[in-house]
Amino acid sequence: MKKILTSTLVASSLLLGTAAASFAEGSEQAADAAKQDQIRANLTGQGYDVRKVDMEDGMYEVYAMKDGKKVQLFLDDSMKIVRTQDIN
Repeated sequence: MKKILTSTLVASSLLLGTAAASFAEGSEQAADAAKQDQIRANLTGQGYDVRKVDMEDGMYEVYAMKDGKKVQLFLDDSMKIVRTQDIN
C-alpha cells in the first residue's frame, strides 16, 4: 500500500511540475511575440526583409534579406545588432 501511495505522489508531483513549466513557457512565448514584432519593425525600417526570428543562447537570431543578400543577425535584449553574418 505504501508503494502505491508513494508512486501516486511522485507521479502527481511530476505532472504538476510539467504543468507549471508549460505555463511559464507560454508566458515567455507571449512576451517574445511582442519583442519579435518590435524587432521586425525596427529592422524593416533599416531596410531588412525579415524572414525569421528565433531565440538562441539568450540572443535573438534573425534571418533576413538586404540588398539581395541573405544575412543572419544576432541581437541582444536591447535589439542592438551585435553580429552580422552573410549567408550564401
